[in-house]
Amino acid sequence: MFLSNIIGYPKCSEFLSIALSVKKNVSQLELKAGYSMNEGARLLDVSQKQLEDIETVRNYGCHLDLELLAKIKAVYKTSMDKLIG
Repeated sequence: MFLSNIIGYPKCSEFLSIALSVKKNVSQLELKAGYSMNEGARLLDVSQKQLEDIETVRNYGCHLDLELLAKIKAVYKTSMDKLIG
């Protein structure tokens, strides 16, 4: 049982809506750039499984950190504004 259920707080989702937006945008950027999953993973220096977790828009998967966001920004040649949405 979640602690939030015991004390009456609403259950929090794992990711904030902004993180889910970024995850969706990463997937779109990869498709737009024409990279395969293997090539995208290599460019971001992550495993293919990690890239799948990064791009997953369900409320689970890989958490985004600043280093990863910087790599995404550089690899896909995009601004943080476009990445965030």
